Amino acid sequence: LLGAFGADGHAVTAVARRFDGSDAEQAGRILTADLTHEAGLASVTADMERADYDCIIYVAGIWERQGFERASEQEVRGIVATNITAPLIIGQRLLALCAAMPPRRRHYFLIGSTSGLDNSGSTSCAYVASKFALRGLTHSLREQGRPLRLHVTCLSPGSIRSDQSGQSSHPARIPPGDIYQLIRCILSLD
Repeated sequence: LLGAFGADGHAVTAVARRFDGSDAEQAGRILTADLTHEAGLASVTADMERADYDCIIYVAGIWERQGFERASEQEVRGIVATNITAPLIIGQRLLALCAAMPPRRRHYFLIGSTSGLDNSGSTSCAYVASKFALRGLTHSLREQGRPLRLHVTCLSPGSIRSDQSGQSSHPARIPPGDIYQLIRCILSLD
């Protein structure tokens, strides 16, 4: 996704816990932050105050590594912090920033999951609950942001190919370029 936006002429700021060489080459600006910790989230929201973003795309999701019944309380808290607390705080900050600036079209994309849809069949309880909550955040923030021209969209794709997860060649997974094309299309709509 990073390279596609950069190739279209967008200034890109990427946030991750860590970057490997190929990610760093594709990103414009890099912020290293662990959003499960208050300090990491504070560094991202502080950056939001310094920069005037037209679009924020929250692409993060972690799940129970060995099933919900075996997950530690710390792992569950990390899932909730990454999948719902961080996008909630970022959305709150984005709404406040939009209210303080002259209204213009801005976008906040949240990448959910089919696991967050009704009757998905997934058994990863913390992951499913957090992705379900992400849809609620989207609907509520969209209504609050409407007068400020803040457009909020939640995409709920199936599994996306990702080099980080080692699944890049799995043919059943959605290519990241397809997600980019969806976002690009929505950005072009009124």
